[in-house]
Amino acid sequence: MLDVDRMKRILDTYGMRSGDHVLVALAEHLQALFGDRVIRFGGDEFLIAWERDDVGEAARIAVESIQALSVTTFESPTQRIAVTVSAGVACGSDAQAILHAAEAAVRRAKANGRNRVE
Repeated sequence: MLDVDRMKRILDTYGMRSGDHVLVALAEHLQALFGDRVIRFGGDEFLIAWERDDVGEAARIAVESIQALSVTTFESPTQRIAVTVSAGVACGSDAQAILHAAEAAVRRAKANGRNRVE
């Protein structure tokens, strides 16, 4: 699970339309990396369903690649918004337990400084 860091600050600073641009750019970026495994889960949360042993590595790649993502604001193509995400990785066979564990891991990533994988 991925959650945009400081989305409220982005919305307060740049407005809703620019916030939408961030979400669209992030969704397109994630889809380019992971194809149709990407699900928009909530407002600024995305879920990547990955059935492999290297889920931690996939999350690390996603977070590192997003660090380089810069989105133009809606109002001005010369003004750019830096985007970071916090990610949580969980594995198992029970979908609900995996989801709860991933959410808890995202909260830990945010508590431990953001822009990281837990």
